[in-house]
Amino acid sequence: MTPAVLTATLAATLAGGLIGEHQRRRLTTLAYRYPEETPDVWPLPGPRRWVPVCLAATLGLLTWRYTSIGGAAHLLHLVPLALAAPWLAAVDVDVHRLPYRTTVATLIASVAGLLGLVALTGQWQLAGGGALGWVIAHGAFWALHKIGGGMGYGDVRLAGLIGLTTAPLGIHAPIAAFLIGTLAATAWALTRPRDPAARYAYGPWLLLGWTTAILLATL
Repeated sequence: MTPAVLTATLAATLAGGLIGEHQRRRLTTLAYRYPEETPDVWPLPGPRRWVPVCLAATLGLLTWRYTSIGGAAHLLHLVPLALAAPWLAAVDVDVHRLPYRTTVATLIASVAGLLGLVALTGQWQLAGGGALGWVIAHGAFWALHKIGGGMGYGDVRLAGLIGLTTAPLGIHAPIAAFLIGTLAATAWALTRPRDPAARYAYGPWLLLGWTTAILLATL
């Protein structure tokens, strides 16, 4: 590891921890809950100390991975979702809802990052790949949402984000993200007590698959 890579990795890890702690403190206020999402309906969550730990680890590993392989420019379109992931996961686990404003803001930031990547590299096909990834992933999950089965529209928006941000890394990346996330969600659901009326948060598992896929991607 070169001094530059080490410095960038340590800085990203520290920033992730600080931002994650800020997110954790905001989460404890429960300001994201709707008025009807009261404690008698949704039990109060714990302190969620995993948020700063996960964000610090994700940003640190992500920075180390892409600066080490000469793909630091890809951080422009990957970091927005990495920053939003702990918040999205925490809210989804709590109230089984992925916040609209957060997902839309992350989409805008990711698109801007993808355009920045194209401007830096001159590889316009990356923008086309990202757009195609969004269309396919968003369209597939929208169809599943319409069919039914309890999938919320927040999962549709998140799937589009995953497709947008992983497709520029190669066709293997979005496939791995959705496969890992779905298999992990299925395995976890199978360990739960059988209850036909039960609902499970899918978002955190999709984000786990996304994180794993981007850390394993080879450019």
